[in-house]
Amino acid sequence: MTKAIGAILAAVVLLAACASAPAKKPVDEKQDAYNAAAKAAVTGEKAPVANNPAAAAVQGKPATADSASQPASGDSSDVSDADKKFIQNFLTNLHYMVYFNEKSGLDVFLAKSAVGQADRYLLQQGRDVIDFDQIVRNKNDQKSAYQTEVGESMDMIQFIAQKLNADVYVELDAQTQGSDRNGKFYGDANITARMFETSTATLLGSVTYKSPTTMSASSSQDAVTNALVAGVWAMMPKIIDQSRTQMAARVQSGIKFELVVQKTPDARTMSQFRRNLAKKMRDVEQISSSPSETRYYVYYFGRLQEVEDAVYDAAQKVTGLENLYQVYSRGKSITFNTGL
Repeated sequence: MTKAIGAILAAVVLLAACASAPAKKPVDEKQDAYNAAAKAAVTGEKAPVANNPAAAAVQGKPATADSASQPASGDSSDVSDADKKFIQNFLTNLHYMVYFNEKSGLDVFLAKSAVGQADRYLLQQGRDVIDFDQIVRNKNDQKSAYQTEVGESMDMIQFIAQKLNADVYVELDAQTQGSDRNGKFYGDANITARMFETSTATLLGSVTYKSPTTMSASSSQDAVTNALVAGVWAMMPKIIDQSRTQMAARVQSGIKFELVVQKTPDARTMSQFRRNLAKKMRDVEQISSSPSETRYYVYYFGRLQEVEDAVYDAAQKVTGLENLYQVYSRGKSITFNTGL
């Protein structure tokens, strides 16, 4: 009898817990689906396709009726094996640029140490790095180009990241504290890393870390530096994993390129150009149009040079655009002039 009563009470508790558990929101289910697809793109595992347009895109299978919730840019249900291979290679070889938040007031020596530690981790992973001094040199050398090309419409660090062809730039920030007790020095660091997609400055994620207290026999700065670099090293795997997962979700319809065409007074001519270009790309989205310039987002599984070739081919088939020429390019952005 006692066992029977215990079983009944357990069942009542279980039912009450189920009744009180909040129902999973549809938006959570959709986000879970895209996260599963992103993870599949990173790890190579297959994500469930049912009611998951993102998984269908990655695996190259037809999506269900829920695919209406996909981003409008491109039909991702027909991703070829070659395109899937390109996605895998792209995610495996993401190019990172690490710098620090200049507005935080972090000591430059500490900032350089933190960035250097992040670069060392990336080098150990077999990746190319853009070191601290190279970023500083580019900031000094590119000031006039920055003013001419973007006119402060974007952050200088984003501009440099584009110039240096980084896919992701990481901004490090830290609050540090040093102390001394009984002739020994101690250091602590609270570190934040924010990851951005370079072409749009979209936030990909944020990682925080509180370092264990470190000790030094020489100085407080040495103790603080040890805490900071140890913390950055511990954070790097999560920084890479989080940014890769988010990038995987963003490239399911193609790598996003920005295309700017200067001097475009004839809207009908530019409409024909856009239709011609769309035949070679996965999608072409017009962002703005004026007599001075027309801007597009182009989605394509390939390199900037291939987009450039496609632009020339499309322009050659439109009367009036035969003399279109490139003005400059940076990262995943390319600017042409019609010559009109």
